Amino acid sequence: MTITVRDIVTNPHLKSVVIAGVQGLDRQITWAHSCDLKDPSRWLTKDVLILTNGLTIPKKEKEQITYLLGIIQTGASGLAVSKGLYAPELSKGLVEVANENLFPVLLTDYEVPWIALSRTVAVANSIEEHNKITQTLRLYDIVRKSIYDITPEDMIDRICKIIQCEIYVMDTRTNKSIFKKGDQLVAKHFKLISESNLASVNYNKEEGGFVILLPIPTTRPLSMLAVSNTMDSPDDLLLKHVATIVGLVIERDATL
Repeated sequence: MTITVRDIVTNPHLKSVVIAGVQGLDRQITWAHSCDLKDPSRWLTKDVLILTNGLTIPKKEKEQITYLLGIIQTGASGLAVSKGLYAPELSKGLVEVANENLFPVLLTDYEVPWIALSRTVAVANSIEEHNKITQTLRLYDIVRKSIYDITPEDMIDRICKIIQCEIYVMDTRTNKSIFKKGDQLVAKHFKLISESNLASVNYNKEEGGFVILLPIPTTRPLSMLAVSNTMDSPDDLLLKHVATIVGLVIERDATL
């Protein structure tokens, strides 16, 4: 089972306390990563615990709120701030926003290196990672056995069943899908993702689950839109493998 923010907080060796978002402690963590960019949101994905020394946390309350909201929008699991280093005082507004969004904000003792949190998450999730590797091997096995025998549409349908996502291939020149009908869905999600300036957008159940847009490595300007059939986020690395496979299938089809 994937580790949660609560597991981090209750581990005495990690010396982390909750200062906001206590009701979100059951958020799952797939990875813990240090990031001290002024706007880390563009580089984050769902279920990541963000670790920061506080160098780029703004001093003003309004800017702190903007900083935090950007992280929350990515679907991250929480924010851990190193205690006693470079972070300014965290404002009342930041704490209120974290509480409203059930988003945990932790203070971690200076003596605890970030690698300790990252390693804890990695070890706890090792079984989950094994399952992802197995899925990846299944994907490439399908390609090896059938790339010359089935159409791109059939290949994509087989991949969809393995990763529990609907996959749409979009021509970025026209914003229209190829292989599958779904121009309205593709255009809608592509517009939302583009406007949010993120690689992915988390929707509620009514909006169709979690959606990720990825480029496809082909000679044509194509992108892949993956829409989860569950309320779980598709694994980013697995989807990159899928994008590579889809690209190979499309290029193969174009040369026949």
